[in-house]
Order: sequence, then C-alpha cells, then structure tokens
Amino acid sequence: MNGNVFASLVSITNGLHRDDRSDREFNFQNSELKETPKATNVVFKVNFKRPLNSKKEYYFKLISNDTETELAALKSHFPNDATEPENKYNYTVQFNKFHKYLKDIAKYIKKQSINNDLGDVPITSSIT
Repeated sequence: MNGNVFASLVSITNGLHRDDRSDREFNFQNSELKETPKATNVVFKVNFKRPLNSKKEYYFKLISNDTETELAALKSHFPNDATEPENKYNYTVQFNKFHKYLKDIAKYIKKQSINNDLGDVPITSSIT
C-alpha cells in the first residue's frame, strides 16, 4: 500500500474491501513484513483484538507499523524551542489529521456493518 495506511484502508476505490488476495499470498506477505520498533515517546498503549486470519493479520501488522511510525514522528512536530502558539498550531494540525482518519474508519465500519464479533466480518464485501 502506498501512502498512509489509514487513508488507504478506507479508500472507496482501493480499500480493504477490494483486496482479494489468497490466504497463501497473505501468509507470504506476513512473513515478509517486519515489525516497526516501538516509539520511545509512548505514554500509553492501545490493545487491539488479535487478528483471526491471514488477511486480518497482514492488515493488523500494517496498521501497527504505521501507528508506531506516526507516534515516533509526533515528537518531531513539537521541538523544544517552539513557542506556545507554534505548539498549539502543530497540535491542531496533528489532532485534525488523526480525527479525520478515525472518522473515515468509523464511516467505513458503519458502511461495512462491522460489529464487535470480528469472526463475522465479510472480508470481500464492497461499498455501495
């Protein structure tokens, strides 16, 4: 996936619902995908449900890696010598970016009728 994982997962044209690779292909992709080191500036941890099949495991790894990269990059947006207005501006930019990702993901979940029982999630459904 090119670009931001969060945006590409919910894309109407290229999103998760359009990925119809086989389990064998996902198993190969999973073996090739290396885990990104944990960010050093983490204050809390979010526990996600574990993936139930190869496709979900692959996307779980992609999301985890992208999240770690984003968290590690946050520190660079707030330099020690920044003024309060600069920090407020940077905070607003970062907040709006993540807020949009979360709203897009929530909209995708609603359209796909995904509930808490991830075992029932159709992995090849389409957006109408």
